[in-house]
Amino acid sequence: MMFTSRMSGVRTGTRGASSPLSNVSTVACAPAVSRAFRRAGIEHSGRNVHMLPPRFIFLAMVASGDDESVADRQQTTAWMLCSPNNRILGRGERAFDTEAQCRDAVLEVVAGADRLHAVSTALGTSGHWVWRVELDGVPVAVSHRSYLRARESQYNVGRFLAAVPSALVTGGRRVLREASRDRRVA
Repeated sequence: MMFTSRMSGVRTGTRGASSPLSNVSTVACAPAVSRAFRRAGIEHSGRNVHMLPPRFIFLAMVASGDDESVADRQQTTAWMLCSPNNRILGRGERAFDTEAQCRDAVLEVVAGADRLHAVSTALGTSGHWVWRVELDGVPVAVSHRSYLRARESQYNVGRFLAAVPSALVTGGRRVLREASRDRRVA
């Protein structure tokens, strides 16, 4: 895959003066794209690949008091849906005791994508807007943040709903450690 770019007025290409792209350089980016796709477990031919699809990412949350040497640390697993440009579109409504339960919940959301229903709500004290998505009347996803306007909330829940059917369910999970609550200021 090739793309052209011009940055800072510096021309590094060797195009002829009669070319309509005489001030644009050509840069090969296939190796970087291939590495990203291999990491995500996506097969491709190296051509006509533009961007990673939206994807579900799984997060293992470890309590701060748990020692890494302990075999059975207390972990909960949650999910979030990220856009192709790595922005968080939404997250699961709750955390699960096991990774398998969390993955099953995501597969239910994907399978029921045509039955998802969005609800926007204004927060009473701040006037900010949040959304939640319900599957057959049961909340399954919530907004990752609040929005200043109702239309921003509606736009973002629309992006979430559009991404669900085509999103990849990634393998593995990322480990997050909760911050210690008893930190002392020196």
